[in-house]
Amino acid sequence: MKMAAILYKWLNEAGSVSFWGGPKPGKAHWFLLGVLFWSFAAHPYYVSVTEVEYKPATGEIEIACKIFTDDLELALKQSFQEQVDLYNPSQKERNERLLSTYLQKHLVLTGNNRKLPLVLVGSEIQEEAYWSYLLVKQVPRLKSLTVNNDLLYHARKDQINIIHFRVKEERRSHRLTYPDDTYTFTW
Repeated sequence: MKMAAILYKWLNEAGSVSFWGGPKPGKAHWFLLGVLFWSFAAHPYYVSVTEVEYKPATGEIEIACKIFTDDLELALKQSFQEQVDLYNPSQKERNERLLSTYLQKHLVLTGNNRKLPLVLVGSEIQEEAYWSYLLVKQVPRLKSLTVNNDLLYHARKDQINIIHFRVKEERRSHRLTYPDDTYTFTW
């Protein structure tokens, strides 16, 4: 909605928008109307992005997951049969407990033939996105990492989960679409 207000102000100051005056709407009117409609409509893509970085020097794996907040609220509600309001600061502790349980089930990292324990270390909302930050400590030398990511698959069959993996200066990416949920990175 902020973007629509900025565009309206910008176009109006430029003298090209006048919703209430003028006989015919111009291109700027239709553009602004489209932006306003889009700002109220649900987002058309269902995507999560998971950033995984293995730091051999410290033996840690840092993970950051970015998910649309409304999609995550729906997934948590369906998973736990509870109302979830991620914007409500008074529910942050409960929400993070639910989120941690959800992520432990739907985001699984395997290295050296064992499941790696993910620890939720924080979360935040940035505009429409909910960021979750996880950490795996004491990871011995890895040659490969298998990521099982079926975040939101139970809520939407058109969900896409993108994984970016980084070790040292090398970065690789992979896209998972339902029903595919597993990919192995090797280096």
